[in-house]
Amino acid sequence: MGILRRGISPIVATVILVAAALVIALAVVAYLVALVGELMASQPQVSVTNFLARIAGENRVELEVYMINAGAGSDRILLATVTHGGDTYPVDITHAGGSPAATPVTIPAGFRGWVRGEAEVSGVSPGDVLVLRMHFERSGTYVIRAVATR
Repeated sequence: MGILRRGISPIVATVILVAAALVIALAVVAYLVALVGELMASQPQVSVTNFLARIAGENRVELEVYMINAGAGSDRILLATVTHGGDTYPVDITHAGGSPAATPVTIPAGFRGWVRGEAEVSGVSPGDVLVLRMHFERSGTYVIRAVATR
């Protein structure tokens, strides 16, 4: 007579397979949540909250922009332009947070302060509306308006 061999019941095998699949699924979800959290933590959160435009001479406008980067990552200003009367002019960023600025200007994590620049703008008068566009590497483009003053 041979030895009688019995396998595990199909119900027990199904329970073991389902439990193993759940453990693997939970491990994958935990990994993805940690990965997304790490990626989101390093993102900048730049906001442009105030824009002042002062006429400083014939065709010259000094600009001041208040920015906040509430994120954990830095961002860079790639391009800044000011539009007046349908014409667009480049902005030369001169200072960021009180320090002379290098191009492109980096806005570090936790930054709160004024970014200063100037532009040659034709025919600007007190009361004219200027539109500033700031293009950031990671935060997109911000558009903000100001009335020119003397």
